[in-house]
Amino acid sequence: MDPELMRLYEISYLVSPALAEDKASSAVLPLKDLLAGKNVVVSAEEFPKFRRLAYPIRVAATGEKKQVFDSASFGWIRFEADAETIGEAKKLFASSPDIIRFLIVKAEAPEPAKIFTSRSVRHIEPAFPISEKQTSGIPVEPKAIVSEEELDRKIDELVGV
Repeated sequence: MDPELMRLYEISYLVSPALAEDKASSAVLPLKDLLAGKNVVVSAEEFPKFRRLAYPIRVAATGEKKQVFDSASFGWIRFEADAETIGEAKKLFASSPDIIRFLIVKAEAPEPAKIFTSRSVRHIEPAFPISEKQTSGIPVEPKAIVSEEELDRKIDELVGV
């Protein structure tokens, strides 16, 4: 496979509730075998978990009338592959009686988290420049030292005791 033709894909799928939750992953084994045979590296995966669906799904089984599902096991696989492998995966899932529905999308590689350093922190400038001349003319009153008795007397006076 040509590395330039490789793209990141994600296949999400619903497995029939007829399979128990612990056996739902067996419905995806043919896909995993296909990917392993093509030397595709799976970058992330979530095993099928049983969920109630937001709305009922009608699926026509071969030779039977349509079945209605209101729950299924949902799972997904993210991997890099070429278009040929994706075509084979699509045929494989479409022919599987245990897969109710599936979706293949081109995924984007997640951006690495940005790390902020002291250089990346913005310096905030004041709205107007302040010079020493502007601050030096402001009178500063010296703070008087007050004893505890004076403080208690002033509090009693304010409270009205």
